[in-house]
Amino acid sequence: MRWSRTLKNALCAGGYVWLAFGAACVAVASLYVPLRSGDVIRTFDTYEYLVLPSGWADHVDSMRTIAYKLVLAAIRSFDADYSSLLAIQLSAAFLAGAFLLATLRRHGASAGFSLAVVLPLVLFQLETDIYGSASALMTDSLAMTASLVVATLLLRIVHAPKAGGNWLGMALAVLFAYHQRPSLQYLVFLVPLAAWPMLRALGRRGALQLRPVILRLAVVCIGPWLAYVGARGATTGQYALAPIGGLAFSGAALALLTPELVPSLSDAAEREYATQFLRARHDSGRPAAVAGDQISTRIFTDNYSAEVFDLSRPIADRIFAGPGVPYRMSKVDQALGRVARQILSARPGLYAKLVAKNMLIFCRWLVAARFWAIVVACALAALLAERLFREPGERTRADHRLGIMLSWFGGAFAIVGMIGVSASCLVYRRYVDAAFVLLPGLFCSLVYQGLTARLRLVWARPTAREAMLVDKEGAR
Repeated sequence: MRWSRTLKNALCAGGYVWLAFGAACVAVASLYVPLRSGDVIRTFDTYEYLVLPSGWADHVDSMRTIAYKLVLAAIRSFDADYSSLLAIQLSAAFLAGAFLLATLRRHGASAGFSLAVVLPLVLFQLETDIYGSASALMTDSLAMTASLVVATLLLRIVHAPKAGGNWLGMALAVLFAYHQRPSLQYLVFLVPLAAWPMLRALGRRGALQLRPVILRLAVVCIGPWLAYVGARGATTGQYALAPIGGLAFSGAALALLTPELVPSLSDAAEREYATQFLRARHDSGRPAAVAGDQISTRIFTDNYSAEVFDLSRPIADRIFAGPGVPYRMSKVDQALGRVARQILSARPGLYAKLVAKNMLIFCRWLVAARFWAIVVACALAALLAERLFREPGERTRADHRLGIMLSWFGGAFAIVGMIGVSASCLVYRRYVDAAFVLLPGLFCSLVYQGLTARLRLVWARPTAREAMLVDKEGAR
């Protein structure tokens, strides 16, 4: 009831803002449908999301978490060929943007600042990696939407800690996010930590004001995660969200594996696995990414999928699982994790170079001309809104405060996500789209605030006609 009243007040107070947001959504949808019309996009691992587990044991031993499987099962109940997938995933993204816009307006943001934050989130639906797009049968689009909802709910919670609906929404949003994409499970720790600087930005000081909110966020976010990981560990022996961490880190480790490292592995089965993998890579004709003390990110990128899924996985299944062993994927993933840790610890310098080069690739995407063209275009649109919907001066102070709060969470979210992906696996933009979801809006809001600071004085100057009327009044 509280949320519906909030939305109604926002519509009444800022109808033009919502008209601008709706126009942007319609424009993106009209461009999106012709660009991505036809069959839905399927990837090599899409089929793993199309089958529901037969029971708890089958579920906890699957590499793919349950959230997207349930979403696709719900869609399949009324749409067997998933023709409505684009409309559903794109609508979810627009609704998440509307939720953020309503929250910003509720907490005092001006029309221009609100649009500067939200418009890029809508327009960048056209800029995501094709596998992360709303027309792909893949987890990425809804993972971005869930990340945006988590950020919005955190903003609402620090402003109104007593609203129970926000806490329930946060628990469900974080739970869905990491069961949608396991790489987002760092949200369970990031959300409580990010709340501290956000609360201080609101002027709250002292343990009595900060501790209750942070502790409650920790319980809401970390509690369900610990319960699930514990229950899964009791069944499989692997205390992790899904049996995929070892496989992911093996991608970086296998790129660094050379014959001289094989004898240093601690177990005979591990040495046999490494020997067979090196032989299979040689027979496939793929070059090694490592040459001396240098590593080629191009070769690493080209080899990644083939090395992890075509070469390494079958060998690991034969050696580490064996016939008739239950919970095979969990045991294989644990073994791959042990091998990866030994290889990476043996070559820390090369590993650091690989991580640094991967992070540099991500940073290059953030300085691309096309990225900034969209950011600046949205800032200019927000500037026009500022000119048309002039609001009281206290709105400007709220813009500054909200900008700081979003920067704390959005910046930390992007940095932690970029480091995690760079350290473990292939540098595809789709792997960081969810973590980068707030960055276009943050950059756009900074550009917008810089422009308004310079132009406000110009706009405040009276026109020639206004000056003449003032002179006449003075003469009287």
